Amino acid sequence: MDRNNYKDKWNDRVSSLKSGAIAVDGSTDEETLLSNGQWTSDQMQIALNINKDDTVLEMGCGVARIGKLLAPHCKKWIGVDISENMLNVAKERLGDLDNVEFHDLKRNDLACIPDNSVDKAYSVAVFCHLDKEDLFNYLREMYRILKPGGTIYVETWNLAHDIGWKRWQYEADNWFIADHSQRKDVTRNQFCSPDEFDLYVKKSGFDILGSYSDSVWNQIVAVKEATDDSKQSHIDYLVKHESDFVYSATFSKLFEYAMDVTYNAIHPKEMMTYIDSLGDVPVAVLYRRFLIGLWGNNVELWGDVEQ
Repeated sequence: MDRNNYKDKWNDRVSSLKSGAIAVDGSTDEETLLSNGQWTSDQMQIALNINKDDTVLEMGCGVARIGKLLAPHCKKWIGVDISENMLNVAKERLGDLDNVEFHDLKRNDLACIPDNSVDKAYSVAVFCHLDKEDLFNYLREMYRILKPGGTIYVETWNLAHDIGWKRWQYEADNWFIADHSQRKDVTRNQFCSPDEFDLYVKKSGFDILGSYSDSVWNQIVAVKEATDDSKQSHIDYLVKHESDFVYSATFSKLFEYAMDVTYNAIHPKEMMTYIDSLGDVPVAVLYRRFLIGLWGNNVELWGDVEQ
């Protein structure tokens, strides 16, 4: 098997719910996957103002971490992914829903989806694993399948943010000591500056309604072929609700702790102490659950979980 393409790489990583959950966001159990999925589903609902009349597509749906929670809130939810193994897990998790549709991608496009057929589309933690040519081409495909007036949410790592740079430097440092006789992993983490990411979205045909880059992620909400009045209405909505879907400084700081724990730069006790200092705010609850799962999966390295 040639494991230097997206399909084989992701299929090779996923053979079960647990391996799929770890692959998509580091979750180590269904409870953590549901917690993380609820957080992101809420983000998408708010950022795209998703309602019961919408046909919604997720590009790179993985094991339906988001789709399981989002599908009940729209008319139809469509999940597409390059990995058949991911989709097999997703289909099992969403087996009780009758408004979902899945497509396994044969190549790096959305040829399985008709033109002008989707109201809203999003992609979370996917573009950060794509070569730039594929990132741009998927954006053009999202433009093609979207109805006029439809909106998208997309995101990728923010190279210009201090924590985003730190995350990228981990990649650079690891590559420096890697076996250079092998090609880089095609699914490795890749990064954009805010201006670069904006440019890809604009050159795909979209009008950007909101671009947010004060965190470790570049986040963009954009629209296809909207009138000036409609665009302004979208913008007014985003201004009103941006605090409910844009990543906060606290989220980025917690991500930095999680990153340092994952790379064994700090012990998870240090992150837990910071979480405790935040009280019961939602983002602290989210990361506490993630940390407990990660720690519990590595007790031989860090010792028993201390909650």
